[in-house]
Amino acid sequence: MGFIIRFILFVVVFSWIIRALRRLIFGMFYKRKFNQYNEQYNNQQSRAQQEKKTPETQEDRILDFQRKKFETTEVEDAEYEEIR
Repeated sequence: MGFIIRFILFVVVFSWIIRALRRLIFGMFYKRKFNQYNEQYNNQQSRAQQEKKTPETQEDRILDFQRKKFETTEVEDAEYEEIR
């Protein structure tokens, strides 16, 4: 009887150890791959922003200025008179 309980306890503890090791190993690989992906993504984003930051024509500069001005303006409530 004592042998069966020890065996079950051994199997449970051994499975926990294997599961923890597996998470540790896969976590390290995942983190390394995730960091590489993030670096590539950030590099692409920074290149796109650098290209986007320098407008090519005067018209692009004007449109960019107007867009920024529109985004920063406050919205005012309009007053309506009801006509019957």
